[in-house]
Amino acid sequence: MPAGVVPPDTDTLELLGAFERAHGIEPDAIVRSAFLAHFSESDRELRGRQRWTLYRYTHGLASPDVYSETLKPVLGVTLILDTPDGTVLWHGVASVGHASLDTPAFTPGQLRDDPDRLRAGWVVAADVVMARLAQKYRAGIRDRREGYAD
Repeated sequence: MPAGVVPPDTDTLELLGAFERAHGIEPDAIVRSAFLAHFSESDRELRGRQRWTLYRYTHGLASPDVYSETLKPVLGVTLILDTPDGTVLWHGVASVGHASLDTPAFTPGQLRDDPDRLRAGWVVAADVVMARLAQKYRAGIRDRREGYAD
């Protein structure tokens, strides 16, 4: 293993989480902002209320090697749109993983020198995930109108 390369073990992930908190980086707020950007007001009001859950939120190795010098944001979201009585109108799951070409990779040194790189990485990951969910949602609503099941 090259000198200074650390796999993203539990200690590393805890350090990254502390780093995010220290620099005011809030992935859940970033995901909420991406939700608002991709789902119009009419989507949310006409179809019910939304519940979304970050089911996966971590940093993954940017290459398939066992050890890597770079990390990438890894994000998964479950989105449920339901009525006040709990009837589920639609649900979807989308994620972006470490192998995605859509998200940036960075080294620990780059993060140390520029914490906003990490924030920008989460913005890209959240945008990709919410764009996928919005596309699935609109296709599901279209299919429902045309008589097809989800």
